Amino acid sequence: MGRRSRRRRTTGPAGLPFASTKAGRLILHLLRLVTGGVFVFSGAVKAIDPLGTVYKIEDYLDAFGSFWIQLSSLAYPAAIVLIAFELMIGIQLLLMIRFRDNTLLAMLFMLVMTPLTFYIALRNPVTDCGCFGDALKITNWETFYKNIVLLGITVVLVATRDKFKPFFLPPVEFGIAGFFLL
Repeated sequence: MGRRSRRRRTTGPAGLPFASTKAGRLILHLLRLVTGGVFVFSGAVKAIDPLGTVYKIEDYLDAFGSFWIQLSSLAYPAAIVLIAFELMIGIQLLLMIRFRDNTLLAMLFMLVMTPLTFYIALRNPVTDCGCFGDALKITNWETFYKNIVLLGITVVLVATRDKFKPFFLPPVEFGIAGFFLL
């Protein structure tokens, strides 16, 4: 009987060749850290001035027209949920807590925000998107390009999420995740 030749797999999941190399894993971790950092920064500057976030949401609702103005009473709860969601995703990406779930949440978030920012860039109803509060003012087109990059990164993270090993045991992850939900 002949021996089977064992070929080393040169591509990672989803056909990504770099995911199986040491340098590729380093790049994936850098992408994870950048994405988590952007989410944390965005949520933190909004948390410093939550009323500014409420006013920005109200500006958007006002600019979108009559039906949306009726929803302005929901601007405060929406701002709190947005801040908490961004902080939760960002911190959990940084710490690799519930990584499979959080990469998917980050990608879904970017799938919602990217078309929205494209519409905002085209129509320009508000001059500053408010993504980073008053800490960093960027134009609507810059916001759209930032979201395109983040969407691409989150797609790569979702495609390669099996390459990441968790820092914490599952019970600890659930405890930390539960803390952030409070």
